[in-house]
Amino acid sequence: MAIVYSFLVAFLVSVLTTPAMRWIALKYGIVDQPGHRKVHRKPIAYLGGVAIFLGFFVSMVMFGTDSQVTTILIGALAVVVLGVIDDIYMMPATIKLGGQIAIAVGTYMGGVSISYLTHPFGGIVQMGWLEFPITVLWIVSMMNTVNLIDGLDGLAGGVSAISAMAVTIIAVQTGQWPAAVLSVAMVGAALGFLKYNFAPASIFMGDAGSMFLGYVLAAVTIIGVLKSVFTISVAVPIIALAIPIFDTAFAIVRRLRNGQPVFSPDKEHFHHQLLAAGLSAKQAVILIYTASFLLGLAAIALGFFEGISAIIFLIVTAVIMIGTVRYFRYRVSRIRPLVNLISE
Repeated sequence: MAIVYSFLVAFLVSVLTTPAMRWIALKYGIVDQPGHRKVHRKPIAYLGGVAIFLGFFVSMVMFGTDSQVTTILIGALAVVVLGVIDDIYMMPATIKLGGQIAIAVGTYMGGVSISYLTHPFGGIVQMGWLEFPITVLWIVSMMNTVNLIDGLDGLAGGVSAISAMAVTIIAVQTGQWPAAVLSVAMVGAALGFLKYNFAPASIFMGDAGSMFLGYVLAAVTIIGVLKSVFTISVAVPIIALAIPIFDTAFAIVRRLRNGQPVFSPDKEHFHHQLLAAGLSAKQAVILIYTASFLLGLAAIALGFFEGISAIIFLIVTAVIMIGTVRYFRYRVSRIRPLVNLISE
């Protein structure tokens, strides 16, 4: 029952505190101004991420009893503080990255680390000296991954909630109860915020929210999925979070190929391409939600395969993903009927 209560508390606190955060943001001018890369046409309040964090924090104080949970709560607070500062003052990317690395290092020192992984033939791979760099890289990467997809109303919050729900189910399957309580609290907090953030949004989560969601997703997969006896532990979060992970990877490759700084903004992300194809912002979000849901199911299904069958399942999943993208190629004539069907 702790899982149910954790969800409900996080949801209720997030629902109740989001309007207060919006009022504070508008009162003190903490808003996102319209721009050439922005979809909205009027200033929108920030600080929604603070409400998400408060829902998560209250739930964890009530139901989280693990020492690793304490480490994650401290790290999450640091992430939100860093994000709020960035939302207000627009700090340089290098300074923000330095803060993210410092938080990831602190999380590692607090006992949250990727010390081993499982593989499909029932064995365990000890990380050894790679434990520290891989842990830090995973946490920092996930913070920036969710941050980079936060471009449409409800997108980052919804995709994160869907992915976290898949992680919750996997954690329950494998008996990782602290991870299950953590991830379901994140689901509740994100859904409570989405009441005000789904198109047309009246408040944005800002970097404080997107980095927080990425941090918690990274941390919960470390203490749950990646440390479980799941068939191929490292594949699970990658499948569940495939859309933001690959969108970020493609963005990095694209910017390096064009000679641009990795953290420079552009309008070539997946959701931008869907808008360019003629979809409305709401249709694009619904399509990405659907894809995330199906990928979450694939991540859960991986637990029912072992050995060579698990590898075959991964290959089939990858082929389907690549084939789907190549087929649609963001063409309106092919995408719009699918979106209309989903929207009905």
